Amino acid sequence: MTARLHHVVFRCRDTEETRVFYEDVIGLPLAAALPLTASATGRPVRAMHSFFQLKDGSFVAFFEVEGAPFEFKEQHDFDLHLALEASDEDVERAAAAARARGSRSAARRTTASSRRPTSATPTAMWWSWR
Repeated sequence: MTARLHHVVFRCRDTEETRVFYEDVIGLPLAAALPLTASATGRPVRAMHSFFQLKDGSFVAFFEVEGAPFEFKEQHDFDLHLALEASDEDVERAAAAARARGSRSAARRTTASSRRPTSATPTAMWWSWR
């Protein structure tokens, strides 16, 4: 069985905007920002691949690809979200920081166990992009 998640990747339109949200709002430190000139298959590309580290050593990562515009579109809440285990205090702090910046993201508290998603603990920080 696979041991754990190393990283999950999303697209972003602006690496610095993404850094502000993940580092300053949510509190995940930027662990690496790698400029890429070729894709994994060798195709020429100009991209920035950024990694934000969670306490367990895994990462939430992003690609900003020059010349390939990316915009969020209106979607159902289930289509694009990320749930992170967090204390109630961390959820409140992040939600307040997001509100202070006028974020269009919605932070919600949910309860889910890392082993059993139907369990009542611990608290998760769930961000839905809109």
